Amino acid sequence: MRTAVIAGLSVAVMVVACLCGCPPRASGPSESTTGQTGAGPGVGLPGGAMLTGLPLGEQIYKTGVGENGQHIAFTEGSERFAAKPGGCAVCHGEDGRGHKTARGETPDITYAALRGGDKPLYAGDEAVTKSIREGMDEAGKPLAKAMPRWQITQNEAAALFEYLKTLDKAPAAAPADGKPEAKPEAAPEAKPEAKPAPAGS
Repeated sequence: MRTAVIAGLSVAVMVVACLCGCPPRASGPSESTTGQTGAGPGVGLPGGAMLTGLPLGEQIYKTGVGENGQHIAFTEGSERFAAKPGGCAVCHGEDGRGHKTARGETPDITYAALRGGDKPLYAGDEAVTKSIREGMDEAGKPLAKAMPRWQITQNEAAALFEYLKTLDKAPAAAPADGKPEAKPEAAPEAKPEAKPAPAGS
């Protein structure tokens, strides 16, 4: 009898919690959209969603978590990254200016580096987005195999570019050896995307 009463009270508490909108606590590691599992950054929510508390662009850059609260799906990328996925900062640094290591070098991906100057690397944001998704630069040359091919949405890409613009103004982070690295001046503002001429002109 006593066991039945306790069980009944437990069920009642669970029903009240559901009616009040209190989500059940996540019991295990979150699952990313790539199929890997891991604790990942942020707070785990039911269904593998992640809550970081960051603006979307910064969230993507630092954690790889997209607008749906889950890690953005990707193909390729290094085995090390696939085993423990994160965001752009893992390889390109918190300041976006890339890393130099014994294994190689990752490029500067601040907005000024991608879209600024007289000869920008990419003609427009759409070209950068395509490069992120397909792993090809604008000339059709494949990016490094270690670079994941992110299945990023247009909205996520736009938010990411806005965050990259903030990195143009941020001071470069000191390298691991503590010696300041000489950095070129920030490139001028990105040129507006070229618009096709009207038909018949």
